[in-house]
Amino acid sequence: MTEPGAEECPLCGSFQRFARNLREHEGGWLVGYISCTVCPYSQELGTTTRELERLRRRMADLRAREQREIERYGGYSRSTADAMQRVRQRQQELRAALNAKVRAHERDNSSTADA
Repeated sequence: MTEPGAEECPLCGSFQRFARNLREHEGGWLVGYISCTVCPYSQELGTTTRELERLRRRMADLRAREQREIERYGGYSRSTADAMQRVRQRQQELRAALNAKVRAHERDNSSTADA
């Protein structure tokens, strides 16, 4: 019997929970990935930065606060809504900057590989 939330590794077939890990990229950002603990299987999930990860945790905290307020008062406060909006806006800005940085890095690497 497998534990709830366990997934099968596509390479070796072992059941396990694939925890999201982060590693530094030479371009100065972080790469999110999962890997099997039994075999060499690894899959990249995407790119992020330390600031984006901090904002992701902040948003999770705000969602929990929002849920507590809904359960306790039947709705959430304006300050919670404003804070969530600010975090979302900052995430969008940082994500756009990161995507531009990643595209520029890939473009530079593809042009040097062609030469």
